[in-house]
Amino acid sequence: MAMRRLTSLIFVSVLLVISPVFAQAPSQKNEPQPPKSEAKPALNAEKLAVEWMDHLNALDDWFISMDGKEHPEEVVNRMLELYAPDAIQFVAPSEDQIGTVMLRGTDAIRKWMDTFARSYVDLQYRINVQTGGREQTINVIDSMPLPCGGLAVAFEIRAVYGRREDRRTFTTPGAVFLQFRDDGKIQRLRLFLQKDEATEFFP
Repeated sequence: MAMRRLTSLIFVSVLLVISPVFAQAPSQKNEPQPPKSEAKPALNAEKLAVEWMDHLNALDDWFISMDGKEHPEEVVNRMLELYAPDAIQFVAPSEDQIGTVMLRGTDAIRKWMDTFARSYVDLQYRINVQTGGREQTINVIDSMPLPCGGLAVAFEIRAVYGRREDRRTFTTPGAVFLQFRDDGKIQRLRLFLQKDEATEFFP
């Protein structure tokens, strides 16, 4: 009799211990799960830099129609696709300007690209390369994540360009500083060319 009572007490004690565990267990019903957000792919600094340089060099790749009209719109539009709508770009002044020129928004940047395309030929802007250990040659590109999101990218360049008006070709050192949004669009750009170091180039 005592043994039966002891067994009953043990059984009741076990029920008291495990009952809260089962009460708190998650339901096994097929409840709809919230969609998992896919992680955004990391921005590739070298890819972004090369893409911008390729589009810049392509600004001389347009045609003149049979009636003598110039048509750089296609190459300008392709390059403008790399920019955010509210992008800002800083460039050197033209002959009738003083100081750095700030272009705000796609309309102003488009006008600069159009003038650039009509002014130069044989564009061969290149990212500076460096040969390091084991005789490996690489593009020298610096980058860092921005606190507000996106990526900052900077690199030195060697600009080779011909003036359309007289076909004289020049080379000069420079640098490009870019800020990309999370979606890879350019938010801010500074194109710096050291015109004082420009020399005429005879291909």
